[in-house]
Amino acid sequence: MVLSDAEKIVRTGLVYAKCPKRCIRLVAVDYLREDGSSFTRKLYFCTDSEQDALWILERYQCRFQIEFLFRDAKQFTGLTQCQSTNQAKIENHVNLALSAVSMAKAAHWLPLDKEQRGLFSMTELKNYYYNLALVERFSIALGLNPTETKNNPKIKELLFSSSYAALAA
Repeated sequence: MVLSDAEKIVRTGLVYAKCPKRCIRLVAVDYLREDGSSFTRKLYFCTDSEQDALWILERYQCRFQIEFLFRDAKQFTGLTQCQSTNQAKIENHVNLALSAVSMAKAAHWLPLDKEQRGLFSMTELKNYYYNLALVERFSIALGLNPTETKNNPKIKELLFSSSYAALAA
């Protein structure tokens, strides 16, 4: 056992993996309920068998966040749209696309309390701004005060998701 606390129990060991035909460092994490019983187990492994188990756990838990960052950058910030063949321009384009997703997350998701956050979604953020623009457009077309319309709790409930409803206030 490497680590044990109220939230998880971390175990590690060297095991032989059949597919790569080599020994790997396996890290098994049992996530615990409040009463101490296990509710899920996740396995992480690394082909560098000398790596520390906590290092593997820390890096591999970030994997899905990194994958979501690239997915959102491809879908919403034009990561794959660069047509230049100049290496410096391509690097700048990739950095700007990934930075745009990170900035959107920092500006709209991190200010929320941890209990309110949920999962970050660029789709949801895009929908938030689209709906916000629609409310303003309808309000102006109908001769209403856009500020009063946006602050109406029924409009917030109708157009905004639960994650970003706090931002509409």
